[in-house]
Amino acid sequence: MHSGRTMVLLFCLLMAIVSGRVIPFFTKVGARLSHVSHPKLLDKTIFCVSVVGALVFFSSGLFELPLSPAWLMLTAGILHLLRLVFWQSHKTLRIPLLWSLHLSYLALAIGLILLGLSYLIGSVTFSAALHLLTIGAMGLMILAMMSRVSLGHTGRLLQPKPIVSLAFALMIIAAVTRSLLPLIGLFQLSWQLSTASWVLASIIFLCVYTPILIAPVKAAGFNLHNLLNCY
Repeated sequence: MHSGRTMVLLFCLLMAIVSGRVIPFFTKVGARLSHVSHPKLLDKTIFCVSVVGALVFFSSGLFELPLSPAWLMLTAGILHLLRLVFWQSHKTLRIPLLWSLHLSYLALAIGLILLGLSYLIGSVTFSAALHLLTIGAMGLMILAMMSRVSLGHTGRLLQPKPIVSLAFALMIIAAVTRSLLPLIGLFQLSWQLSTASWVLASIIFLCVYTPILIAPVKAAGFNLHNLLNCY
């Protein structure tokens, strides 16, 4: 279990690297903004803190360390929040393929902060924070990215059907219910609501995108500009 939790932190590092490259670009193109960027020093700092944090966390399961992983997790989460501030999230509220990515990144930041707080505050559980990362950050980011590239790579406009927004919302509900309801003792309800929301979100994606992914590519609309917009 400890190795598995360490892998979650490594996936968080992977998401941090990829998100720092693609989310600002997607936001600039999708929201038609002149400039979306952040200080490059943040990228290097987040990378270093995340790597050290994962190593310290893994090592803490093997032997006693003078340094708690709590402070590294808190620092990483705060750095993610700081980077998100530069991405002008408020200008993506009407664009589902963007606000879903921004929310998933927000879940990454808050999840890491809660992981750190779980070492310091008894009412914050490690499990709750971990599920916010695995469902809210990973699950929503995967769903949002699949929704985007499935359109772009088949030569379609980056305009998903309205019901796709419901899928994003259901993934958020799955994350929130699984993370928060156990804190007030509603364990079984949290599992049921979270599972149902996750399954419904996945069903919506399959129903909307299966016909797209098995249909011939729209060659007329599939050009270099559309392909670049996917990235």
